[in-house]
Amino acid sequence: MAVARCSIDAVLLRQLVNQGRPEHQGEIGVRLALPASYGASSIQQSASVVSPPTFQWSPRNGRMASLDEVCMQRQCQVMAIGMRVAGAVSGSAEMALESEAGVSYELLRNRLAAGEWELADEETRRLLCLLAGEGAAKRKWVYFSEVQFIPSADFKTIDGLWRAYSKNKFGYSIQRRIWKSVDKDWTVFFRKVGWTRPLDDRNDTYCKFPLEFMWDLADPTPQGHLPLTNALRGTQLLEKILCHPAFDDSDRENELDLSTSFKLF
Repeated sequence: MAVARCSIDAVLLRQLVNQGRPEHQGEIGVRLALPASYGASSIQQSASVVSPPTFQWSPRNGRMASLDEVCMQRQCQVMAIGMRVAGAVSGSAEMALESEAGVSYELLRNRLAAGEWELADEETRRLLCLLAGEGAAKRKWVYFSEVQFIPSADFKTIDGLWRAYSKNKFGYSIQRRIWKSVDKDWTVFFRKVGWTRPLDDRNDTYCKFPLEFMWDLADPTPQGHLPLTNALRGTQLLEKILCHPAFDDSDRENELDLSTSFKLF
């Protein structure tokens, strides 16, 4: 029954991490992979499990981890978030939250300042849907052809917040630099930012959302790991984001500002 208890704990931890987020955010935007199903049926199914330990890929350890280890990692993440929340925003550097679309970025700023990277990732997807237009907001995900309607000022604000609170480790402009450094090879790019894992000696597979992603700044979390963008149906959406005019001047800025802190290899 240890497996059943751990499975239920994983559900409860997931709900604790999600506490306070809008209900609709879990299904929107440009997520890399479909989320696992966490609900009453999952708990009922878990309670009936009497089997050897369940294993899944651990991006942090680079190996298959038992469900007990996964649960422990999530518990540690929840505890760390709780310790960072108090006073995190007041102690962070202030930056202008410019928006040509009249959108508020306070929630995203607060999530990032508190180190709530998973919640900040979901808030970013919500904002992109809102900025891409009424159609994207209703369907809760963005067509690649709608990226052009997102104002440059808003993209710069989102990217600036991610870079500021991650110490230039996360952000779209960081991802753009990595992508260009590997000659725009998507397979190499996905491996660099940690969105895929080895499937066999020759092939990679996409990581499963959310437990196979890294929701902190600590090594070995790669540069550019966040925010996530769905590439399961192709790379057009991500390419449109990375090629948005908002980031046209980011290459030179990266060379000047990140020369001592940015490391690709």
